[in-house]
Amino acid sequence: MPTEKRARQRENREKLLAARARVERIERLKRRGIVLAVILIIVAIFAWLTNRDTGDPEPSATVATVATVATTLPSQTRGPVDYAGFRAQTTACEGTQPAERVEMTFEAPADQALSGSVQATLQTSCGSIELALDADAAPESVNSFVFLAREGYFDGTACHRLVPGFVLQCGDPGATGGGDPGYVVPDEFPADGFLYDTGVIAMANAGPGTTGSQFFLVIVDGSLLPPLFSVLGTFTVSDGTLAALAQVPLGLSPGGEQSGPLETIYLDSVVVEE
Repeated sequence: MPTEKRARQRENREKLLAARARVERIERLKRRGIVLAVILIIVAIFAWLTNRDTGDPEPSATVATVATVATTLPSQTRGPVDYAGFRAQTTACEGTQPAERVEMTFEAPADQALSGSVQATLQTSCGSIELALDADAAPESVNSFVFLAREGYFDGTACHRLVPGFVLQCGDPGATGGGDPGYVVPDEFPADGFLYDTGVIAMANAGPGTTGSQFFLVIVDGSLLPPLFSVLGTFTVSDGTLAALAQVPLGLSPGGEQSGPLETIYLDSVVVEE
C-alpha cells in the first residue's frame, strides 16, 4: 500500500480517536454536572428541613438557594455552636469586641406604653441599622423587643446566623439558635400574602406559640416566607454595612447550613429613641 495512503488512514484513525475522546470527556462532564446538581439540591432540601425543626426562617428551595449552596459547598469549616465559641473568634468587619453580655431572664416584659412608629438603632460590628418599629401592627412583639432593648438584654450578644442573600438573625443570648428571654410573646402574624422583602425585620420562632427574643432582618426581595413570623417593622441600612456583612466568612451551623459566621457579628447595643 502506498506510504501516502497509509499516512492518510493513520491520520483519519487518530482524528476519529480524538473525536471519540472529546465526546467521552463531554459526557463525563455532563454526568458530573448532573451529580453535583443533585447533591446541591439534596443539601438545600436538608438545610430547609433542618431549619424547619429549629424554627428559623427558611430560604425557599429555589435556584437562588441552590446557587448559594453551590458557592459555599467546598468549605466544611464548622462555625461556633455557642456564645463562648463566638467570643473566641475575631470580631467581624474589623470591629472592636464589646463587653460580654449579661445573662438575663424575665417572667414577662414590662409595659412600655408604646404606640405608632418607634425608632431604634442596632449598633453592630459592621455598622448601624436604623429601625422603624410598628407598635400598632404588632403591639406585643414591639413591646417585648423595646423592653429587652432598654434592659440591655441584646448588648454584647452575637448574631448567630447569616444566610447570604436571605437573612441576618440575632437576639439569642446563648448564640445556639435556641435561646429565649424566659417568656413567650403572643403571635401577631401578618395577613396572608404579606411579603418578607428587603427591609423587613421580624421575629423568629420554632412554630406557633414559641416567639421569644430572636429576630431576623430580611436582606433580599422575594424570600417567599409564609406569613408565620410576627413583623416588628422595617429597617434601613447603608450599602457599606451590607457590603461589609457580605464579606463575613461563613462555616457550617450545627444543623449543617452554611450560615455560621466565622468572624463574630456583635450587637454592641440596641438603642431605642425616647
